[in-house]
Amino acid sequence: MHTHDLAEWRHDHAFDGCNLAGERSTLRVMWITAAMMVVEIVAGWFYSCALSLVTHEGQLTPKQVRAWLSIHEEIVHSTIEIQRCTA
Repeated sequence: MHTHDLAEWRHDHAFDGCNLAGERSTLRVMWITAAMMVVEIVAGWFYSCALSLVTHEGQLTPKQVRAWLSIHEEIVHSTIEIQRCTA
């Protein structure tokens, strides 16, 4: 068994609770971050496209698929992944 005394390593965790300006700033940053997360989720839901294609055609490129999708103006960002099927 250990006989070491941990008393020298103990301390209280009472940080500076009197810095109200710092607390307000931290809270403001937290709310801004939360709001930006919601905006990114909503925008990603409505204005992006993630597409994975399995094809036998060896010449198909993501650039061609983006061109085909360009008629949809609401798609601002697209991620295209093409898997070649050899069978």
